[in-house]
Amino acid sequence: MLITLGNTIGASFLGTVGACILFGISLVQAYIYYTNYPKDWLFQKLVVGLLIILDTCHLACTIHTTYYYTIEQFGNAQALGKIVWSFRVQVIFNVIIVVIVQSLYVHRVWRLGSRFSRIWPAIVIGILIAGSVVGLLLIYHTFKLTGWDDMHSATWVLYATFSTTTAIDVLLAATMCYYLNKSKSGFAKTHSLVVTIMHYVLISGALTSVTSVIALVTFVTMPNNLIFIGITFLVTKLYINSYVAMLNARNNIREDSSISVDIMNLRSGLTKPADTTMGSHSHIHSDDKPHKGESLQLSSMTYRGKDIDEESSDSKGGHVAMPHAGMIGIHVHKTEERRVEGDGGPWSPA
Repeated sequence: MLITLGNTIGASFLGTVGACILFGISLVQAYIYYTNYPKDWLFQKLVVGLLIILDTCHLACTIHTTYYYTIEQFGNAQALGKIVWSFRVQVIFNVIIVVIVQSLYVHRVWRLGSRFSRIWPAIVIGILIAGSVVGLLLIYHTFKLTGWDDMHSATWVLYATFSTTTAIDVLLAATMCYYLNKSKSGFAKTHSLVVTIMHYVLISGALTSVTSVIALVTFVTMPNNLIFIGITFLVTKLYINSYVAMLNARNNIREDSSISVDIMNLRSGLTKPADTTMGSHSHIHSDDKPHKGESLQLSSMTYRGKDIDEESSDSKGGHVAMPHAGMIGIHVHKTEERRVEGDGGPWSPA
């Protein structure tokens, strides 16, 4: 393809504009997070703040890069052929942000998968370490380049970077969904809750992996222009947005996952949501005395995790795994239908 201002400086400019828009969305996401979750885990709040600070630095370098080529050195052919310092520095922030977000997802994989097997989560961690090494190589070769004409010498590391980033994103999403699926219980509402979480995981993984694939394809098919660089300017923003958006989705998932009911009128079947509490319990609320042959939903066993997943003891001394309970902070109730054997008689499973 013929090299033009449009597919070089123009691509960088459009990538910067897109990055500014996504950065604004990241700030809104962060504001929502700190407003709605003031009592969240301190480490989680610090990580979100750190990601925003790093992304601000990345955007500043991106803007300076575009300003340098479009304003300060516009028309200077010799200067346009050189790689400005801010472009090199933004690569550092890019790698750091991607590694941090992927590490947070790997932590979830470890917590979810360690109850089944530690081998596969350990493999995922090893792959992440390998990807981090590739990122360090990218930084090293970027600082070695003297001009855009030398880009061909770093072709292999660019291939490796885009490929490993995409592979890790796909692997993390697939692994989390696999372990979530294995953790599903036989209850329809709990099943629906897990499926909802899986949807969020798949969407967040798809956003980043598809962007990396597009950057790889544009570099392979058009290695002589800078369209792929404009796309890479968006990557860090998508990582942060997808991660913080998942944190902010916890309230919505919690509201949609109320399972237990209190029976207010056994004869008419009117119900209202039950109060949720910590621990494990069974409860029946009724204004009317139950009669023989009538049935109700007995709500029991409320679970609330403090971390990504937690085991809660049921009334028989067993354990019930509630995946991702900590991440979304959801109360899950087991319900079973019971029928009265006679007026004032005992309840038995229907």
